[in-house]
Amino acid sequence: SLHRPTYIGPKNKPEPLFLRGDGKPFTENGFGSWAGRIFDDIEKEAGIKVSSHWVRHTWATQFNRASRFTGLTAKDLMVEGGWANIQIADRYMHERPFEELLEVRSAISLLKENRTTRAA
Repeated sequence: SLHRPTYIGPKNKPEPLFLRGDGKPFTENGFGSWAGRIFDDIEKEAGIKVSSHWVRHTWATQFNRASRFTGLTAKDLMVEGGWANIQIADRYMHERPFEELLEVRSAISLLKENRTTRAA
């Protein structure tokens, strides 16, 4: 069964997002090394070149495309990505297909819709 290990690090520091199986935080380069081995396996098995840069592009693009349902904006993407300015978010997210843009409602109408749905 998959579960999050219990954090056993110092209590005077915030708990890290990613923990090793033994409950300790990854070292500075440990998470990148772990992810790199997974990326290598994907490339070997599926022939797809994966990198953290590629994953950021994919995540940002999907976040942008989902905004037609969520009402979230590029500013929200910037905040979620932890980026210092909107140009970084813009660099990572790819444009949506034109047909999809025709279906996009305004952010305010989506937020109103979500608020009404949650209140019911």
